[in-house]
Amino acid sequence: MLIASLLGESGDIFFPKLGEEQMMTFSEIAELFLKEIGLTPQYCHSEYEAKELASRWEFGYPYPVYFFDSDTSGEKMYEEFFDQNDTVDWSKFKELGVVKSSEIPSIKDVKELINEFKILLNKNIKKEDIVSLINHYLPDFSHIETGKSLDQKM
Repeated sequence: MLIASLLGESGDIFFPKLGEEQMMTFSEIAELFLKEIGLTPQYCHSEYEAKELASRWEFGYPYPVYFFDSDTSGEKMYEEFFDQNDTVDWSKFKELGVVKSSEIPSIKDVKELINEFKILLNKNIKKEDIVSLINHYLPDFSHIETGKSLDQKM
């Protein structure tokens, strides 16, 4: 955020330039994190097993983990920072790409969006209503619906 505010222009979005070989899954990040803080993962065969072992876990022992395929709405394998309609500056920085904002919304449009959200939130709204409103303002927004939320998963 500091780099963007010092070196960017209004509306620029900075993102890391990563080759496919540098991209990691959440499980790989978790394994590296555990290693960094001096812990070894103890791979479990179920969520129940991991929770049971974690309830009795003591520092210094292997840390119970259970990795599973995600089936919750909105999740994807890798985060995408831009799409084919965006203008991306690949040359300004060695390790960062910059999505150049072609259009900054007017204050009027932002206030209108906030107002529409306030109206929705004062009703008995459904998730589809919120997704529809976001799609209206962000036509490239792509939501993956599986019928299962992260709250339900936890």
